[in-house]
Amino acid sequence: MFLTKQNYKFKFAEQGFAFVFHINNSMTASSNLEVCYIASSIVTSIIINGLLFPFLAPVRYINSAYSSRFLCQAFFEFLIIVIPFIFLVMNAGGFFSLFIVVAAQSYLALYYYSSTRGHNQSIYSKLDQQYIHGRETVLTNYRGAVILCTSICILAVDFQGFPSWFAKTEDKVYSLMDTGVGCFVFMSGISGSKIRNGAISISETTKKSLKNSWILLVFGFLRLTFILLMGYPYDVKEYGTHWNFFLTLGCVKILGPITSRVVSFAPPFVKAVFISCIYEVILQNGLRNRLLSDNDRSTFIWANREGIFSICGFLAIYWTAVEIGRYLNEERRTIRQWTDVLIALIFCKIVLDFVLEYVESVCGSPSRRLADLGYILWMVSFNIFLIILCFFADLFLVLIDKNETILDQNEPLTNFHQGFRSDFSLPLIRKPYLLKSINYNGFATFLFSNILTGLVNMTFNTKEATVFKTCFILFGYAALTCLFPLTFYFWRLKLKFW
Repeated sequence: MFLTKQNYKFKFAEQGFAFVFHINNSMTASSNLEVCYIASSIVTSIIINGLLFPFLAPVRYINSAYSSRFLCQAFFEFLIIVIPFIFLVMNAGGFFSLFIVVAAQSYLALYYYSSTRGHNQSIYSKLDQQYIHGRETVLTNYRGAVILCTSICILAVDFQGFPSWFAKTEDKVYSLMDTGVGCFVFMSGISGSKIRNGAISISETTKKSLKNSWILLVFGFLRLTFILLMGYPYDVKEYGTHWNFFLTLGCVKILGPITSRVVSFAPPFVKAVFISCIYEVILQNGLRNRLLSDNDRSTFIWANREGIFSICGFLAIYWTAVEIGRYLNEERRTIRQWTDVLIALIFCKIVLDFVLEYVESVCGSPSRRLADLGYILWMVSFNIFLIILCFFADLFLVLIDKNETILDQNEPLTNFHQGFRSDFSLPLIRKPYLLKSINYNGFATFLFSNILTGLVNMTFNTKEATVFKTCFILFGYAALTCLFPLTFYFWRLKLKFW
């Protein structure tokens, strides 16, 4: 069933559909390199935040109440991490180049500063020290950054100033917005890597999967109901007539553990290679053209063919992430051992890029609508790239800091007024409070940002907003999106009732 403009009750429906049509028909391909540039900006901000805040923090900061330190650090992180990213995704003329220059200058200045304080222990001698909270820090920053960036982009894409080449694509192109669902599936696989195939029975696995994922299905149906009742503009070619992101993620989180338990004799990576290759062969033998056609939406399956058939590809991404998660969960203690992990991930990234280039030459560019082999390789490579950046950022901060106590730092700048050599010897920030709070209530934060996005679009005509109005709305939206997890993390409240 297709909706017509006469059915829409949404206040700005006609402008919304005209804008979606304009985006889909004026799409300019962005490159994989451009998407990686945007993603790397967050990690650059993490390093700048880690280096700069202890340097700028006033002497009175370390003796302040916990609430004062919390607010001060959260506000600083919003300025350093969130604001630059908004400018970048809105393509604020040359801002990225300026950001890189400022980042490079900050690196050099603060590295010189850090190298002159404390004793002169060499970086090489630190390699055999314990890398405490290393895995936790890297994955926290990775998950927090993905959720934060996705939350900002789902509203930013509705503005006229958002670059069309970053929007979701209809067919085969690299795009920033096409990474969202792949990253969330990959994160689910990393989280599910701690579950072993033989640990519980198939029935228990099914019950546990349904218990952990039913909220996604419920929210998916609620979103569908809202769209149908309010006439909220959407592109039917994205997931289908009735399908959406939450239904895809819910199905993957249910089917992933169940199929892993059923086919427990095969490692996750083998299952991923098998299903991705079989699926691609079927696509190349006629299914691709059928799925990408503009007609035949008479039945439920074909009306939602993009969402339903792409589950095969997303399962391959999930299983690959499970394999990588198990590799990261292996016991390692020293910085040297984790440096070897970083090198191994870089090697995997290079190999995947070569394979992706070959697959692209044979099968065409990646398609998120189909979640084909090219998209699977791209998402695995892209998420490994994000983890590499987070590893590099954390190892960089650990190795250049002269305070041994940073290696055992779990709460940033909490009770650090004792044990330091001077007022200018505060530990570097490895886990930004903002990213840690988002990771603490990750799914709830993303749900909140989706609800807030809907409210903003129902209140403002974002398609015709001026530059000033766009900045005002995006900054306010980002502030509320960040304030939500920060508030609950301050009181250590976990928003999970399912």
